[in-house]
Amino acid sequence: MNWRTSKLEVWLVIVFFAIILGYGAFEVWVRNFADGHKLIEKAHLAKYKKLENKYHFYLWLAERTKHADAFNELGLYYNGKGQFEEAAKYYQKSVESGNKNGFHDVYMNFLMANKAERGAKWLKDQVAKGQKEANHYLGFHYEVQKKYTLAINYYEKGYAYYPKGTISAIILCYMRIKQYDMAEQWIKKGLKKFSKNGEFYFYLGNIYEIKKKYDSAMECYQKSINDNGHSIERITNLIIKQQKFSEGEKIIKDLMDETGLNYHEYLAKIYAAQQNFNKAIIAIKKSDGDMKHKHLLFGLIYERMQNFELLRTHYLKCGYLDNHLGYLALANTLRKAKNYKEAAVYIKKGIERINGHEEYFLLPLSELYFEEKEYDLALSTCQQALNKLGKDSFYKPDLVNRIFECYLKLNKISQYKDFLEKYEKNYLIYFDNKLRLLEHGNNFSEAEELIRTNSELDDSAKINIIGEMYLRNKMYNKAIENFLKLTQSSQKDNDYFVELGRAYRAKGDYDLALESYNQAVKNRNEERAHSEIAHTYFLQKKYSQALEWYIKAYDQYNQKQRIEDIVKIYQIMGNEEQSKKWQVKVIEKHQKAVFNW
Repeated sequence: MNWRTSKLEVWLVIVFFAIILGYGAFEVWVRNFADGHKLIEKAHLAKYKKLENKYHFYLWLAERTKHADAFNELGLYYNGKGQFEEAAKYYQKSVESGNKNGFHDVYMNFLMANKAERGAKWLKDQVAKGQKEANHYLGFHYEVQKKYTLAINYYEKGYAYYPKGTISAIILCYMRIKQYDMAEQWIKKGLKKFSKNGEFYFYLGNIYEIKKKYDSAMECYQKSINDNGHSIERITNLIIKQQKFSEGEKIIKDLMDETGLNYHEYLAKIYAAQQNFNKAIIAIKKSDGDMKHKHLLFGLIYERMQNFELLRTHYLKCGYLDNHLGYLALANTLRKAKNYKEAAVYIKKGIERINGHEEYFLLPLSELYFEEKEYDLALSTCQQALNKLGKDSFYKPDLVNRIFECYLKLNKISQYKDFLEKYEKNYLIYFDNKLRLLEHGNNFSEAEELIRTNSELDDSAKINIIGEMYLRNKMYNKAIENFLKLTQSSQKDNDYFVELGRAYRAKGDYDLALESYNQAVKNRNEERAHSEIAHTYFLQKKYSQALEWYIKAYDQYNQKQRIEDIVKIYQIMGNEEQSKKWQVKVIEKHQKAVFNW
C-alpha cells in the first residue's frame, strides 16, 4: 500500500511539474513570437465567438504579451462601440509597442471624441521622442483646422516616411490657399518619383483648368483616367465649357476603346448640352447601370428641357422622390425656372421626409426666400441652419455669406459685424467677410492691413486681392499701382496682365489697356485676352478690329456669347447677310431643337 501510494505521489509530482513547465513554455512562446497571438486566437476563438468574449481574450493577450496587434484589436473594439477616447488609449499603447501605422488611428479617435488638441499634443510628444513620422499626422491635424501653411510645414517634416501621401496632402494644401505655382512644383516632384501616378495628373489638370489652360488640363485628365473616377466627369465638363462638342465626342469614344469602360452616360451629357436630346436618350439607353439610374438620367434630360411633368415622372420611376435628395433636386430645377413658390413646397416636403438633419434643406430654402425678397425669413432660416450644422460644416461659408447679404438688404450692417466678431472662429471665412464689411464702410486702409496680415496668402495673392478690391470700388489708380507690381514681378502670368488691362480700360485709358492685353496674348494665346481686346475696340467703336478679335476668340472656344457679340457688330455695321449667317450658327449649335417625342 505504501509503495503504491509513493508511486502515485511520484506521478502526481511529475505531472504537476510538467504542467508548470508547459504553462511556462506556453507563456514564453506567447511573449516572444510576434505572430503567436494569431495561433492562440485560432485555437481559442471557438470559445470566444461573441464580441465581448473576444474583447476579454485580447485583453488577456495584451496584458501578457504587450503585443501591438492585441492593443490594436482593443482599439478597434472600442472604436466600434463609439467610445473613441478609450479607443485612442489602446491605439496609443499599440504605437508604444511598435505599431508604426497607429498614429492615424490615435489622432482620428481623438478627433471623433472632439479632443483633437489632445491628439495633437500626443503627436508632438511622439516627435520629441524621435518618432518623426508623427509629423505627417500633425500636418493632417492642422489641415483639418484649416491652418494650411502650418500643415504644409509639418507635412514636409514627415515627407521621408510617407512620400506619396505627403505629396498629395501638400498639393491640396497649396491649392486651398490658391498658391497654384507651389502646388505645381510638388506635383512635378511627385511625378518624378511616382511617374505612373494618375492622381498627380488629376491635380495638375485641376490647376491648369483654374489657370484656364484647358488643352493642358484635358491632357492631364486623360492621363489620370485609370486612377481617378472623377477624371471622366472633368473631361466632360471641359468639353461642355469650351463647347468643343465634335472633338469631345471623339475623345470620349476613344477613351471607351482605350479603357474598355462604358462612358455613354457622359456622351449623353455632351449631346444634352448641344440640345440634341434624341441622341442623348439613345446614349442613356446604351449606358451602364440599372433602370433606376437610367430614369434618373432621363430626368436630368427633361430638366434641361424644363419639362417638369416628365421630370417628375422619371424621378418617381427611379425612386428619387422616395427620399429627401429627389425633392431637393426637383426644387433646384424649379428654382432655376424661377418658380420659387413651388420650389419652396418641394423643399418643405423633403424636410418632412428626411427624419432629422433638416438643416441641409435650410440653405436652399433660405436662398428661395432671398430671391423672393423675404429677407427676414431668409436670415432666420440661415441662422437656424448655422446653429444646427455646427462650426466645421462644409456649408458654413455659404451660410455666412448669405447672412451678410440679408443684413445688407435689411440695412443692418452693424448687427452683422457683431455676429461676425462673436460667432466666426474660422479665419478664412472671417477674413472674406471682414473684408466685405470694411469695403462696404469704405475703410480701405484697414482692409489693406487685413489682407497684408493674412498668413495664409503669399505676397502675390495679397497684392492681387488688394488690386481687385480697388478695381471693384472704382479706385483705378490704386488698382493699376498694385497690378503693375504683379506684372513686373511675374512677366509670364496672363491673369495679372488681363487684370491690369481691365483697370486701364475702366479708367478710360484704352491704349494702355490694349498694350496689357496684347502682352497677355503674347504670353499665352487664349480666349479671355482675345475677348477683352475685342471689347476694348468695341467700346472705342472700332468695329472692324472688334470683329476680328471676337472671331479669333470664337475660333478658339466656340462659345455662344462670342457668336452673339459677332452678330451684334455685323448688325451695327449694317451687314445683314453676315449677321444672318452667324445667327444660323447660333441655331445650329446652341438653340433648343424641337423633337417628336
